[in-house]
Amino acid sequence: MLPYSLFQFSCILFLFVFSLRGANGRIHVLINSMKDHSISVQTLMESFQLSCGSNFDSIQFWIVYGGYYDLENYNVGINDNVIKVEAYHNSIDFTALITILELFQHSDFLSKLPQSLEADDMLFYMHDTCKVGPGFCDLLLGEWSQKATEEQETFMTARLSDSHSMNIGLYRLSYLFKYLEFLVFATINTNPSHVNYYKTKGMVWEDFLFQLDPDCQVLAPGPWTFSSPYDVYGTGVLRRMEYFEAIDFYKFKSNWEYRPGDDFELRE
Repeated sequence: MLPYSLFQFSCILFLFVFSLRGANGRIHVLINSMKDHSISVQTLMESFQLSCGSNFDSIQFWIVYGGYYDLENYNVGINDNVIKVEAYHNSIDFTALITILELFQHSDFLSKLPQSLEADDMLFYMHDTCKVGPGFCDLLLGEWSQKATEEQETFMTARLSDSHSMNIGLYRLSYLFKYLEFLVFATINTNPSHVNYYKTKGMVWEDFLFQLDPDCQVLAPGPWTFSSPYDVYGTGVLRRMEYFEAIDFYKFKSNWEYRPGDDFELRE
């Protein structure tokens, strides 16, 4: 029996999942977020409002808060089209993926969802330190939604770019299930003192789910541009803006200069 209840909006780490229904299929947008990132979340949500326009109100929001280390499982609250989850782990980039996969295994939870979540659905995974441009929702709900529906047997993943994608991109839920046991074994973190270790470890595992799919496609194969680092959120953290023109998508990256093996303190 999965324990779930309504809870207050205090958080350590959280993720959003939006369910976007296009004319030819459904894609959920899964957003990983950290504590104290209210400014980045607000920026992202405002960009979704501008991009989706009249479709924005039809989006189902999942808000999942990680870092509740004292919990044995997830606490879930459902209020109309907003689903809030307190997660017992903080698994850095993989918190969102582990959470949605573990919740999907509980039929009593699924039966209470305003919109269904199916194994053939796809997830667009992203970080909260992103922004979408005016053309993003049209592309996601049009071309990629149609492709996800028409190629259910072969289209499993699509990465953001043909280089480092930061785990950002499309995943079919049934494909992810094949690697749930490994994700839990290798990436789940239930100890707050181990967060920086798992951040470093996460750089080693970056994009491995895409690499395991021989037919992985690329969402933005064209050139992408980047800016000089600046304090985009006014929080004292310098970030480089990376823009992926093909899908009108922005990533604000704080650790752009680091690679696995470096000796450093990762910035949020």
